[in-house]
Amino acid sequence: MAIERRNLFKILGASVAIPGVGLGQPQHKHTSTARASATYQPRALTPPEYRVVDKLTDLILPADEKSPGAHDAGVARYIDIVLLYGDKTTLSAWQNGVKQLDAAAAAAHGRLFVEITLEQQTDIMRLMAANEANPITEMETFFAAVKRLAIEAYYLSSAGKQSLGYKGDKAISRFPGCTHQDHQV
Repeated sequence: MAIERRNLFKILGASVAIPGVGLGQPQHKHTSTARASATYQPRALTPPEYRVVDKLTDLILPADEKSPGAHDAGVARYIDIVLLYGDKTTLSAWQNGVKQLDAAAAAAHGRLFVEITLEQQTDIMRLMAANEANPITEMETFFAAVKRLAIEAYYLSSAGKQSLGYKGDKAISRFPGCTHQDHQV
């Protein structure tokens, strides 16, 4: 996905204005981010499309005992903003990917993707990820795009930074260098 410089600044500016996303001040409690995610009204995707992207990204980056998942980090919100300011071809490809995902769920289980069980969703996601390195189908290409942007969004969020142990930008008085035995001279 190619983004023009001007549009990139719009995206970054919009993400700074949203708590817990992008380059804004870190949120020490993720409840404000989760609350903002719950009330967010998508602007590029339709609400049903947004719910599918939110669920799929949370399957890719689930919560664990140390960190919140993609949903609580506001990943779908970030993706919606990127799609809003991106080119229309990319938005159309994402909308088509969501339709195909819902169609696959309906064909296999008779219901939409967000309505089937977690196990069923995971099975469909595994099929989408089968050829992740060299996607062949549109669903596989869609999965690769979702995963790539979900990871970007997550690690730009305060939740993602926290999961990496990031403590913020702090000046240090000295840098000891690598202490690994093989790197000592």
